[in-house]
Amino acid sequence: MKLGKWGRRLLVLAAALLLLTLAFAIFRQTPYYFHGRSYVVLKAANIADSVSAIRQKDKLCVRLPNGRSTPETDWSPQVSVFRPGENFAAYMGHEVDLTILYNFGAFAWGNSFSSALDPNSPYYSACYGAYIVKDPQGPFGFTAEGEADPRMLALITSYDLSDLVLRSLGCTNRVTVNDFLSGDYAAEKNVTFAGLSGWIRMDCVFAGRGFWHSYQQNQWGYLQLGIPPEGDGEDFPLLTLYGRVYMRYLDDHGVTLYLYVVTADRQTLEDCDRRFLSRAEVLS
Repeated sequence: MKLGKWGRRLLVLAAALLLLTLAFAIFRQTPYYFHGRSYVVLKAANIADSVSAIRQKDKLCVRLPNGRSTPETDWSPQVSVFRPGENFAAYMGHEVDLTILYNFGAFAWGNSFSSALDPNSPYYSACYGAYIVKDPQGPFGFTAEGEADPRMLALITSYDLSDLVLRSLGCTNRVTVNDFLSGDYAAEKNVTFAGLSGWIRMDCVFAGRGFWHSYQQNQWGYLQLGIPPEGDGEDFPLLTLYGRVYMRYLDDHGVTLYLYVVTADRQTLEDCDRRFLSRAEVLS
């Protein structure tokens, strides 16, 4: 039986679709699938949040370098954006808007997991980024005397680590406000950073939870971080976290900007401060 022109085209199309399906099925069995999936998912989410910001006529006030800015395999190649919307306002108990910029450890070549899940990596349980907070009640995060209010920072840190990151990995334990406030804390005023003066720098050491856990079932967080490596030990173990935050109110935007890094390794914190946070671009 002879095939017509359209019959041959359909046959070629069917063969191409079959080959693509087989290629995807094979690719899905490799570690590189998780790396590629993370990049695509985050890229799509960033586009969606950027469109949301444009619709609300609310542009980001800061740009942060990503892992492509250094030759090492250190941080992920894209800084992501997340806007929790009414969820954060409900958590705070009043209308306040939060935008989170964040990045985490890169996928080493051939691994099915981000180094944020690898207890042997200096980027274990580490992240950096920015919190952009707009509060109609006035400048967020400051006391009446104009000092940095550590409790407000603790509230955001607890929300981010517990409600967003750890919960997405299946952890029901929280990093609480009291965990943060009961740790070591120091603040320095009138710091010049990222080309601007007037920052408040805050350093803190507090009890947190590691990201590693044994795989039981798929979790939403795996779309970003991949699946945890095999190992023994306690799921989401307690560990000491080191944090550094630069805080400033931006009058032109009417927001409080926090530039932050949290790690379980002091040297990684210092490197991130010097090579990433200090190169932030605050936009007018």
